Amino acid sequence: QGAAETEPQPAAQSAFSIYRETLEKTRADSMRMLDEVAASADERTAAAALEEKAALALSSEREARVEALVAARGFGEALCTVGANAVDVVICAETLSEADAAAILDIAARETGMDAAAIRVTAEK
Repeated sequence: QGAAETEPQPAAQSAFSIYRETLEKTRADSMRMLDEVAASADERTAAAALEEKAALALSSEREARVEALVAARGFGEALCTVGANAVDVVICAETLSEADAAAILDIAARETGMDAAAIRVTAEK
């Protein structure tokens, strides 16, 4: 008798895809919560919730632009997070040359409006 056949196992999710899913879920939850606050709160609190929602949407848009431009420049998969005072860009790579890190930093600074000193570019496999 032959060996038992096993079904192929799905490939392990990359750390990048897990982080991206977590980030997207957190953002969706935050947006939903802000919608609930805006719908049920007094006018001032509702306005603050809508401002927060707009800021979150703007950060998401900036992150997506940085990620798309980094990929278009041939650096591969990237994750970008834009906070109030800092930007993190993680590239799926073993290492980055100084020139590559500088090019990525330039993209992030241009697209987010943050000063280069507030931007961190790292490689992680």
